[in-house]
Amino acid sequence: MKSLFFVALFLLSTIAWSQSHQVQNAYNYLQEKDYRKAKIAADTAIKNAESMKAPKLWFYRAKIYKGIYEDKTDAIKNLDADAVEKALESILMCLKLDKGANNFKDQAKGLIVQISFTAFEKAKYNITPTNYTKALSILDMVEKSLDYDFEGGMKRNNISKELVLYYRYRVNLASGNKDMIVASVKQLMDIKYKEPTIYTDMVSYFINQKDTATALTYLTIGREQFEDNINLMNVELSIYLKQGKIAILKDKLIKAIEVSPENDLFHCVLGNIYNSTKEQDKAVESFKKALEINPELENANYGLGALYFSRGKGLMDKAGALPVSENKKAIEIEAKAKDEFKLAAPYLEKSFELSPDAAVKRTLFQLFSILGDTEKAAKYTKTKPAK
Repeated sequence: MKSLFFVALFLLSTIAWSQSHQVQNAYNYLQEKDYRKAKIAADTAIKNAESMKAPKLWFYRAKIYKGIYEDKTDAIKNLDADAVEKALESILMCLKLDKGANNFKDQAKGLIVQISFTAFEKAKYNITPTNYTKALSILDMVEKSLDYDFEGGMKRNNISKELVLYYRYRVNLASGNKDMIVASVKQLMDIKYKEPTIYTDMVSYFINQKDTATALTYLTIGREQFEDNINLMNVELSIYLKQGKIAILKDKLIKAIEVSPENDLFHCVLGNIYNSTKEQDKAVESFKKALEINPELENANYGLGALYFSRGKGLMDKAGALPVSENKKAIEIEAKAKDEFKLAAPYLEKSFELSPDAAVKRTLFQLFSILGDTEKAAKYTKTKPAK
């Protein structure tokens, strides 16, 4: 009986020594940058009830996994697809276990900023309907890491609880889970988060859900908070157009312009409304007023250019439909069409300069081809002009 007791004691001490040895192995392999062996040693050690309580083990493990995801070779990087998450998990555990003693605070304060930043970027730029659970897990850890932002390094790297909350909403939106989406949006609305896209997102989401009433509720709140946001205005315009309530929106904008006559966006949206209701002269006037206030307003440049181009194309179609016997009249109409194209050109070019777009590029190529300006036409296509 006595011998069995000593055998058991010996085995326990051997196991304890073995686990302690694994911690030392993790450190040694880390120093040698042998991340493959270091990973095995650290992952083995954290399975032991005693060694897993050691802050230094988690500190080593954080550096090991950081080394893995930063390595330039595929052989090491592919050791673990979740190396970033495991590095963050480890440094958080190190600081949690070290709380009070602060033996690792100085060593860990820079490390946690670096790892949290990388983890945050991974969560932000890998949001898909299939990996949202993993992204949420990362964001939860990043939020916890903010408690250890000892010298404001995370704040300087633009990581904040508000931004984490915003990207948690983005992940939830990707998930398609209605309850999660609504809960996330409410949190952002409660803190009055300054991002108008959350409202355009919600409008689109609920329109797709065939719930126009809820969509309009979010739109109203968004418009109150971001009254001059053109995207929200255009969404509102789109909804009222579909509902046949364009007169209501037109009246709203006219009154808004009376209060804020120098708001270029109001004039621009009113121009779009007039264009949609076939009041082209008023549309031209509104677009020009917007550009008088802000010549760099892309939407107004495009709106006015597209209006002139559309009028020119309409005239060209009209001329083309005339019989050969009315050739003289057709030539006169074509001349008027070209005048419209000439009016359109500078505005469409400015629009393309401000926001290069393939559709605008094709329009400009077509426009200058009609005008016979081969040099300008070539500028908007890969084809070079003939010498």
